[in-house]
Amino acid sequence: MMDRSKEVVSLPELRKDMAFVFLCSGTFHLLLMLSAILYAYGRLPFEATPVAWTMWYLLHLVVTFLSGALCVFFHRKQSPFYLAQLAVDAAVGIVVFQVLFSISKWVIAARWVDPWLSLVPGAFLVCYGLRLRTGRQVWSRLNLQ
Repeated sequence: MMDRSKEVVSLPELRKDMAFVFLCSGTFHLLLMLSAILYAYGRLPFEATPVAWTMWYLLHLVVTFLSGALCVFFHRKQSPFYLAQLAVDAAVGIVVFQVLFSISKWVIAARWVDPWLSLVPGAFLVCYGLRLRTGRQVWSRLNLQ
């Protein structure tokens, strides 16, 4: 039997694993924000406190960060050459998501836009995951090769 831990994995294959992290995270965020929007419009039959919404969001952010970090950690022996690139892919997704979420939260709280804008950060994560799944980064200048 062959030891798979000694095989070197290509960068597109590594990005497919990272893409799974962002696809799952984006889908969860879209569902979380959709439920928050429906709750704000009085369409959900349960009560949720602001603390509960904050805890769900923080849990989502921590799980996304840890999943990305674990993906990098578990692939460190398979592809040490691409470790920095995989870390950049994870950091770009998390940082851009956080910036988009912060901006959308502020403009929605100021009532400048409709609450449906809160779906944009989750949609970014899904689109970013789909792009990584093709084996390419969103912007070619982010490639370290």
